[in-house]
Amino acid sequence: MHTSLDAREFAEWQAFDQLEPIGAPAAELRTGILAANIANAAPHRKRAKPFVPKDFMPHLAREEKLAWAALGFDRQADIVAERLLARFGAGSKKET
Repeated sequence: MHTSLDAREFAEWQAFDQLEPIGAPAAELRTGILAANIANAAPHRKRAKPFVPKDFMPHLAREEKLAWAALGFDRQADIVAERLLARFGAGSKKET
């Protein structure tokens, strides 16, 4: 196996990481999404605001968490939806 990458291969890996993040931050985000969904589905839940993935991501900087929380759930949902549409595109098929 090669111990180094040429510039082209490195650029390909960077592009891939933009589409499908690699490493611990990506894994932490996926875990945060699952944890937030499970916590929000709990029947005994008494929290006024729904949990969001960043509530379960302890390694994020405190300032980033506060900035994300300040957006509010509706804006957070809009951001997630915008990113999903950008990534996967809007559905063009109409159901009849």
